[in-house]
Amino acid sequence: ILRDYVEVVRKQSLEKNYPFYSSRPIIEYSVYRGLKQVDKETMREWIVLIRAYIAEFIKYSHLGGVGIGAKMNLDDKMSFYLNFDGRYLTDIESFGIGKEIFAYCVLPRFDKCIMLGIGEEW
Repeated sequence: ILRDYVEVVRKQSLEKNYPFYSSRPIIEYSVYRGLKQVDKETMREWIVLIRAYIAEFIKYSHLGGVGIGAKMNLDDKMSFYLNFDGRYLTDIESFGIGKEIFAYCVLPRFDKCIMLGIGEEW
């Protein structure tokens, strides 16, 4: 169901018919990534919907929470970074590198992320 949800939000994002979560517009990550910088700057405090794979070692800080490197596809060259609340540390550690995740993150820094799913069938 989460994969289907990502596809629906992606289609709506391409059409600029953004859904909302808690009064904030949602844009799918691959669509967001393809925008010009000037357009991205207008989306402060929006939510980005991400479907990705954990790709890099997990970093934890009492102040900053849990940071991970993620990739849209396992064979991508570059990672992007997400920051989750510290309570996700043991869950993310147990998922490990290569695990598919789904998340909402606040733009523009991809911080304040909420885990939606971890690749299980819903």
